[in-house]
Amino acid sequence: MDASNPTVSMLTNIIIVVAILWALFKIISIRRKSKKLKATAGKQTVRKGIKKDDMANKTLAAIIVTALTAYGCKNFEIKSIRKIN
Repeated sequence: MDASNPTVSMLTNIIIVVAILWALFKIISIRRKSKKLKATAGKQTVRKGIKKDDMANKTLAAIIVTALTAYGCKNFEIKSIRKIN
């Protein structure tokens, strides 16, 4: 058997790797789009019943609780959260 040209072998391998990476990229992007569409469809039904101010207050409360938990406050009870203007 004759040894094949190394340049042709290298180019063939590069083309195969690029094709596989491109296919994986397309598969991942299609899955992301489908998950994003499902997520936005679910959010639209949930947000219709909640006022924007109420959602902002709940988001603020969630951020405060997350920050306290991150600093090690695990056994606590929040009785109220007020905005100070």
